[in-house]
Amino acid sequence: MITIIKSRRYIDSLKREAFVYIALPKTYELNPQKCYPVLYCHDGHNLFYEEDSYGGVTWGMQEAMALPSMPDFIVVALSCASKGNNRLEEYNVFQGRFPSHPLWKIHGRGHQYLDYVLGPLKQEIDHTYRTLPQPEHTFMMGSSMGGVISLEAAYLYANKVQHVAGLSNAFYVSTPELVSMIQQFKGTIQTIYLDTGDAEVGLEVSSSYLNSNRLIQQTIQHQGHVNRFLYQEIKGGNHHESSWKSRLPMILQFLFQYYQ
Repeated sequence: MITIIKSRRYIDSLKREAFVYIALPKTYELNPQKCYPVLYCHDGHNLFYEEDSYGGVTWGMQEAMALPSMPDFIVVALSCASKGNNRLEEYNVFQGRFPSHPLWKIHGRGHQYLDYVLGPLKQEIDHTYRTLPQPEHTFMMGSSMGGVISLEAAYLYANKVQHVAGLSNAFYVSTPELVSMIQQFKGTIQTIYLDTGDAEVGLEVSSSYLNSNRLIQQTIQHQGHVNRFLYQEIKGGNHHESSWKSRLPMILQFLFQYYQ
């Protein structure tokens, strides 16, 4: 049985309230000596409960974690900022623009967001639960702009997180900055999973998603500093929780394949 703990808090460094969702794996109470890797997720309100989710559809995280073949891990998910462009700003360390909305200028506050998630929040989780706290056991995942901040975490916080996944990534918002970030990186990252659907329509047309994701894929592969890298273009994949739900079990199996 998956145990989900939901709590509300005010995050002073982000100047907003948030819900924190913590999901403990099916063996957590049965095996009190075991410690677990931790997956930090963005847009946490969309993962578990339909009544909390943006469009009434969840990622089905609880169901995916409960699959008999699924490795065991802890999920920590923070709900996003809901006012104005705050979500877009927290999910990008760089300034960005949406070509379809030229008056929207995104002032990146991703460092403040990641400093909280991988700082005080991670410290709290490691103190409260039986975790494997090292970066090689720390994972991060998100979709759209959540995919952007996850990739940035891998490159800019490699001393804290070593495995990331991004779905339907909105890389077009800051493509040159992301390419430069990847090119300047000198270390090693254990795992990166990226994908995009061929029917993505968010704030841009599908070509923006496809072209920017392909460029990021090519840049990562050219640099050669990721031990496990998987990029996929999902036939019929669109920009919706239902699409992400359909491929979540496969992605989790890929991320945690060494924890069987």
